[in-house]
Amino acid sequence: MSEKEYIERGAVKEKLAAMRHAMVAIYGSGIGNLSANTIDAMQSNINAIPTADVEPVVRCCKCSNSSAKCQNSIYCEVLHFYHSENFYCAHGKERER
Repeated sequence: MSEKEYIERGAVKEKLAAMRHAMVAIYGSGIGNLSANTIDAMQSNINAIPTADVEPVVRCCKCSNSSAKCQNSIYCEVLHFYHSENFYCAHGKERER
């Protein structure tokens, strides 16, 4: 099984727009249909990639289920033990601000 990398689609599209802008700056508005069409095709292909089915991770230091803090550990009201502030579990719920 290959490891997946998750990226922001908008960030990639911004990079492609910057590439197009740089090409126009270097070659002028006549960068050629091939180059412009290639960048447009790349953006269309990026849009076609399905989004990842992931949930945000809530670290215990920001979890509403954590309570007492002892040195560098936090007590979890769900799991009933102390663990690292960077620990996370399936029960994590972000604390309201």
